[in-house]
Amino acid sequence: MKIIFTLLLVSMICSTSYSQKPSFGIKAAVTSNYLSLRSTITSGKMEGQQIGFYFGGILNMQLSKHLAFQPNLLIAKKGAVVEELKFNTWHIDLPLHLLYTHAGFFAGAGPVLSYGMDGRVKSKLIPDGETDIYAQGEMNNNEFKRFEIGSNVLMGYTLPGGVSLSASFAHGFNNIWSGETKTLKTHSKTFGFSVGYIFGSRKH
Repeated sequence: MKIIFTLLLVSMICSTSYSQKPSFGIKAAVTSNYLSLRSTITSGKMEGQQIGFYFGGILNMQLSKHLAFQPNLLIAKKGAVVEELKFNTWHIDLPLHLLYTHAGFFAGAGPVLSYGMDGRVKSKLIPDGETDIYAQGEMNNNEFKRFEIGSNVLMGYTLPGGVSLSASFAHGFNNIWSGETKTLKTHSKTFGFSVGYIFGSRKH
């Protein structure tokens, strides 16, 4: 949370000395999502992948000639197929990027907050074939946490007309496993390729 506070403080200080109005945009991406389950006792690890997507809005605040603060609000479809378990999850993601910008090019990083709205796992091993990964008691007290915090790295280019192309990588920090089996740790990561558009973008 200290990182988030620092980013907000920097944006407030810089915005007082650089008079450019914030701009808004939209964004959509195809993602490759990974989920890993690791035992702290045996060091055994299972990892799976699944294609997903996200879409949402962008707020771009140009703090100086080469520095921008860009939070995104995204609806994301994630999940992974791990062994015989197929996870399908929906999230609200809030990446907070501090970007270096120059002649259309941008690159930067920042924290990303993620909240799991809905999560299901399907498997022949489950009595009903499917269960809710966030509901207490449905997975024999082996549910997942809804909230995840991680980091996101972003790089891309904005065309003169306002269309942007970018690639990103996000990695979750906290263990999202909340089950009785305390020796299991679960983390997620996501690669994304996105197309966006900034309304009222000026030529660079």
